[in-house]
Amino acid sequence: MVTDKPAKDCSVQFFKILYAGFVAFGIYFLLFSNDLSQFVINFSIALVFDPFDQKITWKDRKKWQKAWLIVHAVVAIAAAGILFTSN
Repeated sequence: MVTDKPAKDCSVQFFKILYAGFVAFGIYFLLFSNDLSQFVINFSIALVFDPFDQKITWKDRKKWQKAWLIVHAVVAIAAAGILFTSN
């Protein structure tokens, strides 16, 4: 039997899992391994997997979603700056 229902889009849930995983790995490396470089790498890669619906344009996103992503980016950039200037 063939149905005309479109396939369910699971990308948002998949990206949320990847985002959370990379953030968790970053925090793990920062807190338990004291490895700032691995924190920066994993925390920065997490931004690639936008945890919010990527079909919504930036200007149409809710303010708290924009703030979340901007704060995440600022933390990643600050940590990279600390890493590069600490040697």
